[in-house]
Amino acid sequence: MRAIELLFPRKCVMCDTVLPQMVFEKDEGAIGYLCDDCKKKYSPIKEPLCKKCGRALRQEEKEYCSECTVRIREFSSGRAMFTYEGDMKKVMYRFKYSNMKWYAEFFEKVCVENLSGWIKDMDFDLVIPVPLHRKKYKKRGYNQADIIGRRIAERLDITYSDSVVERSAETAPQKFLGFEERKNNLKNAFNIRNDSVLLDCEKVLIVDDIFTTGATVDSIAELLKTDRDREIFFLCVCIGGDD
Repeated sequence: MRAIELLFPRKCVMCDTVLPQMVFEKDEGAIGYLCDDCKKKYSPIKEPLCKKCGRALRQEEKEYCSECTVRIREFSSGRAMFTYEGDMKKVMYRFKYSNMKWYAEFFEKVCVENLSGWIKDMDFDLVIPVPLHRKKYKKRGYNQADIIGRRIAERLDITYSDSVVERSAETAPQKFLGFEERKNNLKNAFNIRNDSVLLDCEKVLIVDDIFTTGATVDSIAELLKTDRDREIFFLCVCIGGDD
């Protein structure tokens, strides 16, 4: 065990209880970051899922979720690790606002164990994170999407860049906005900062922490397709449930 963990022992990602030292002395994969009780609740998204956004479906005969059935998407398709509900809401809050950057280790393992096949089949040219506005970055100290995306790209040997897209406008919080309100809120919020990285890219993977309506991913996808007919995909930690 690393010295830092003797002073600040690791805790279960889901319930935040201290884990025994022996857990981190062996590689158990993603479940090694969970206590025994939370291992029983560990439930990454599995089939059936929406063919467009990767949202878990309640009915096997459905191909698309209720949102993707009625909306035109700018992205080709996407995948998520978990449904944004229950304990995962607490996990994401701590990851974003309590400096739990090491949770990215857990998300990386979840991704590799459950989504590496999809990622390799897609053969992405580039991975990019959803950017934070500089004021929010300064306040928080890190971009959670960047931390996740960087680890996954390195693990799966895909080119990564956090300089392609910038968030040039400080938008209002989207938490309580509907899809159309979010879409309007994000107009002109993003700009291409470094297009040289995009020159030979035909398939781009956008990484974010939480996918709700998809307005953010759609906005960035539309931007990335302005100069070339690229295929844009996304990967996120959590996605909302299907109504």
